[in-house]
Amino acid sequence: MKKILLLSVSLFSIAVLSGQNLQLHYDFTDANSENIKGRNYMTATFEMFKPDSVGSTFWFIDIDFSGPHSEPALAYVEFMRDLKFWDFPVALHAEYNGGLIHNIDNSNFGSPLEHIGIVGPSAAFSFASIGFSTYAGYRFGHKPEEGPDFQWTFTWFKNLADNKISLTGFFDIWTQDDYNAPAQPDGKKLVIITEPQIWYNIAPWLSAGGEIEISHNFIPGSKKLELFPTLGAKYTF
Repeated sequence: MKKILLLSVSLFSIAVLSGQNLQLHYDFTDANSENIKGRNYMTATFEMFKPDSVGSTFWFIDIDFSGPHSEPALAYVEFMRDLKFWDFPVALHAEYNGGLIHNIDNSNFGSPLEHIGIVGPSAAFSFASIGFSTYAGYRFGHKPEEGPDFQWTFTWFKNLADNKISLTGFFDIWTQDDYNAPAQPDGKKLVIITEPQIWYNIAPWLSAGGEIEISHNFIPGSKKLELFPTLGAKYTF
């Protein structure tokens, strides 16, 4: 549910210099998943993008209403800044990821999510009327025992049927320590996650659609491919 506004606004001039949207998704449980029980809950996403004379700023926050009484139990944020003082079509990308989770294992206690930083080059381009953006960089956390890691992100955007249908999505791949025991990491693992979206634009400000979260090594304890579909609505303003 992320990174899409950044691409669509930066590649296609949508008559505004900034943009934001609010999404509400219903997350369905993967019937074949052994790791996510009772995933059926609502997720709210707020995205905001603002370009300026030396680059652009993008951030989003996801809130999962996954508590025992459908209250918010997880908040996750990504904040990105691209800087470009030159004509060469590559910018400097800096990113922060972090958040909080509550009601772990149905207890009344919470915990912060590990914060992650990413630094590297980024670029945006179009091909056959499809918009693309990508960045790659060094990925680092706050745990000193973890070695260096790498992340690559790729996003796409395409309007169809006289802008009535929008196809969007992102693909992330990164390395991180693989903890088979709580104390020490047991080597590295490759994490893959992609979220293709489809939206029917009822009006310029209102869309209906959804996405499919497809991941490998992203869900804690899972070593198989996980698929979680959603149905959602999006309000753009």
